[in-house]
Amino acid sequence: MQLSAEQLADRRIATAKRLPGGDYSPGYLLRFELPPEAEPEADSFDLQHRERSLSTGYDPSSGVQFELLEPRDVVPTEFPLLPAHGDLADTTDDLKKLAVDLAAQDFPTKYAYFIANATALLQSGDRNDQSSLSVHRDYVLEQSTQHINCIREANIRSAHIDVNFIGEGEASSNEKGAGGLHREWLTLLNERLVDPTVGLFTCTQRSDQTYFINAQSKRVLGPDHLQHFRAAGRLVGRAMLEGAVLNFHLCVPLLKIMLGTPVTFADLEELDADMYRSLTWLLDNDGAEALELDFTVTQCHNDHGTQTVELIPAGRNIEVNDDNKFEFVDRTFRFTLFESVAPQLAAFLKGFYEVVPQRLLLLFDYEELDYLLCGSDKIDVSDWQQHTRLALESRREVTWFWDVVKDMPSIYQQRLLQFSTGCSRVPLVGFQGLTSYDGQLCEFTLTDANATGYFRSHTCHNILKLPCFTTKDELRSALYAALHNEASNCDGRVL
Repeated sequence: MQLSAEQLADRRIATAKRLPGGDYSPGYLLRFELPPEAEPEADSFDLQHRERSLSTGYDPSSGVQFELLEPRDVVPTEFPLLPAHGDLADTTDDLKKLAVDLAAQDFPTKYAYFIANATALLQSGDRNDQSSLSVHRDYVLEQSTQHINCIREANIRSAHIDVNFIGEGEASSNEKGAGGLHREWLTLLNERLVDPTVGLFTCTQRSDQTYFINAQSKRVLGPDHLQHFRAAGRLVGRAMLEGAVLNFHLCVPLLKIMLGTPVTFADLEELDADMYRSLTWLLDNDGAEALELDFTVTQCHNDHGTQTVELIPAGRNIEVNDDNKFEFVDRTFRFTLFESVAPQLAAFLKGFYEVVPQRLLLLFDYEELDYLLCGSDKIDVSDWQQHTRLALESRREVTWFWDVVKDMPSIYQQRLLQFSTGCSRVPLVGFQGLTSYDGQLCEFTLTDANATGYFRSHTCHNILKLPCFTTKDELRSALYAALHNEASNCDGRVL
C-alpha cells in the first residue's frame, strides 16, 4: 500500500492551533542551509541593524541561513537539516515507508526496532577504530568537546571512545574497567552540559529539569560556542544510541525541532510560561495601545545587562495596537523560539543528526523521544527483581537485599541504580531494556563479592557484587553506607 502525502502528514504533523480573533497559528517548521565545508560560526554583529523578512531569517556573520515554513509547504518526512551520511535522502522508498508504518505501532514495537538498528550502527564501523581521550575532571566538557568534534563524521557512530581521567592512576582505571570509565565520563558530561555556569543550555522548568538552548551562549563561551553545541548534539546522539539516558529533559519545542515537526504558539508555554500568559492576554483583550509596546523585545544577559532587539526593521518606531498585535505576537514567538538561537540550533542539530539517522527519528513523537533520551525516574522494584540474573548460589542475602531495596526511599533506589548501572533512570520499557556501555541489551546481575564486606559494582555490564552478611541489618547498613556517598556512581570504587 502506497501512503499518500495526506496520510504522511497526519502522522508527522501536528494539528494547527486556533488563536483568538479568527486567525490561525499553524505552527512553523525550521529549515537550515549551512555553508559548504564550514562550521557555523557567529561573530559579533549589531542586532539593531540586522534585517529579517517576515518568512526568513539570516545571520550574515554566522553563515547560517534559515527559513520558517508552514506545514503545508514542506514534505512531511523532511528535517531541519539535510541528513548526515545520506541517511534519509538516499534511502529507498520502501525503507521510508517502513519507518512511517512503524510510527503507527505501539512503543515497545518501535523501541525494539530502534534498539536493533542502534546496535547495528554502533557495531557497523571498524572494531579497531578506537579513540583515546584523556581528560581532567575539572575540564571534562572543554577537553571532551574538542575531542568529540575531531572524530570524523563517518566514524562518530561506531568509534569506541577509550576514556582515562588524568591524575587518577592506572590501578584505578584497571579496577573500574573501560566501560565503567566511559559511563562515568558520560555522567560527568550530563552534569556539565546543563551547568548554568557553562552557558550551553538554560533551565526552563526547574521542577522537572527541562532545558532549552541558551541564546546568550556566545557571551559565556566566546566565539567558539557553536563548536560546543555541535559536540553536545553528538553526545546526546551517542547517549541515545547507547541507551545511556540523560539526567535532564530537553523542552518540548526543542524535541519537536529535532524531529522536524511543527512548533506552535502553545509550545511557547513550555519555554517561557510568563511570556506565553502575557501574549495570550494581549490577544484576548482589547486596548493594546494602552500598554505602550513596540515591535522590540528586551534580552537580559547573564551579566545583568540588557539589549533591545527589533523584531522587524524599524520596529522601535512601530506601536503595537489591536490591528497589528497578532503580527507582534507571531514575531515575538518566532524570535524567541527560532531566530534568537538559530546558529546554536543548527550546530546542535548537525551534531545530533551525524549520530542518529533521521529515518529512525521518523518513528517517534516528541513524548517518545523524551522517554528515549531520559527514561523514567520511577523505579518498579518488582520489575527490577524479575529482570535480574543471579550469578551466585542462592543464599539468604539475596532475599534480604530485595527486602531492603523495596523499603528504600525512592532517592536511594535511584542511587542504587546509579551505583549499579551508571544511570539513575530506567528505560521506558523497564528493566528489560537495560543496556551495557556499548548499547547492547544487558540485564542487571547480582554476583558474589568474594567475601568482602563492601558492595562493589561494574557499571559497564550492570553488575552488583553482593557480599556475605550475618544479618539483614548488617546488609542494610553496608548498602546505605555505599549509597550515602555522592560519588557512588564511580564503577568499582569501594565506598
